[in-house]
Amino acid sequence: MHTDLQPTDLTTASYKHVPFYVRKSHIESFSFCPRQFYLQYIEERQPFENYAMTSGTRFHNFAELFFQVCDDYDPSQWMSFIPKEFGGYERPAAEYFIEREMFRKKHAKHFQPAFLEIELFSDTHLLGGRLDRVDWIDQEKKTVEILEYKMSSKLNELSLKRQLGFYTILVEEVLGLTVENVKLINPRLKETINFGRPDTDLPLKWADKIREHYENPELCIPKCSTGRYAVCQMCQTTEEAGLFKDIEWDGEY
Repeated sequence: MHTDLQPTDLTTASYKHVPFYVRKSHIESFSFCPRQFYLQYIEERQPFENYAMTSGTRFHNFAELFFQVCDDYDPSQWMSFIPKEFGGYERPAAEYFIEREMFRKKHAKHFQPAFLEIELFSDTHLLGGRLDRVDWIDQEKKTVEILEYKMSSKLNELSLKRQLGFYTILVEEVLGLTVENVKLINPRLKETINFGRPDTDLPLKWADKIREHYENPELCIPKCSTGRYAVCQMCQTTEEAGLFKDIEWDGEY
């Protein structure tokens, strides 16, 4: 589907432009709690930041800057890149990341990523997203792997596969590359997981469901449970969340 709306116009504050481009954050919000999706993306209520969100942002900025300067220094100096402000689990996480990249420097065919923090939009499927990183597998064959950084204390593999399948659609359609593998790097947990090539049908099913609810927001409102969703940081009180009952998702997505 072609539209005169330019992808660069699709900022966070302009999601209500037509057509509606579904993003990974929409899918994750809706799959967690449809009411959270309604409050954040239809009412445009802003969540408050916590330490986990702030540390995730700081790590992403650090990882992007790392690749901009690392080739100018010997790998033995890379640990000095870690900001002094990193505290708690942030410094060990950065150390794990650098140790992993030291290994890659010695063994990878292409060390520098193909893309970092790249924004992509699909006119065909009306999807949009910002990818953390895309690495070359074979530049001549135009094969790549997609990497997602997470600083969470737990891993949800189903959610990750859904997100990475979403990104696979964007990379292959917009960049014309072939995705052979998708990968999670969680430096906080010191884990790197390869998922292979993800299912790309699954994110499209979710995107259709989200677009339906975006166009009919009343479908989102009565789908919250205080027992499950009181910590989502979008309902202003547990009483507000408790006004609504939980329901089962209508499909095995």
